[in-house]
Amino acid sequence: MAHPFSHLPTPFIVSQGDKSWWANCAWCAFGLASMLVSAGPVTVSVKSGAIGDDMRFSITQDGIHLQDGPGEEKQYIVHYSVPPSTWWSDVKFACGTIHLFKDRKEALDWCDTRGFDFGVTMGLETMWKLAKAWYEAKASYGYNRKTPDETSQLFHGLGMVSKFWTE
Repeated sequence: MAHPFSHLPTPFIVSQGDKSWWANCAWCAFGLASMLVSAGPVTVSVKSGAIGDDMRFSITQDGIHLQDGPGEEKQYIVHYSVPPSTWWSDVKFACGTIHLFKDRKEALDWCDTRGFDFGVTMGLETMWKLAKAWYEAKASYGYNRKTPDETSQLFHGLGMVSKFWTE
């Protein structure tokens, strides 16, 4: 696993032109898109909750747009079941619980069916800002991983201030 890329097939497919890549989770998919979008439009294809309806998002410098229902993307959410403080104890599991859903009810049903804690959700606009801040420069020569203080400042600046994000 080399974030945001997945070495195994996943339901998160990021495409640009005739090339495509698998991403580990919703955050990684939008993160990879942020790394590519300066060279042109990117498409993120995913199934809701990894097994539901197909969703395709067009990503440009202007943001994220649902291909089959422009304007409806505002209702879509990214769901996180487990807090970041636990991710590195089993990063594959953590990534396996970061999914895209049509709405909060669908995410809640997904958690109930699978026995996962509900955790938190965020809208696509916040997800895009987070993905860009986290991944956009990752392929550049001078990239440095964010420090804990920089991560805290980023989360706070995006309104990610609940105990889920801070402990």
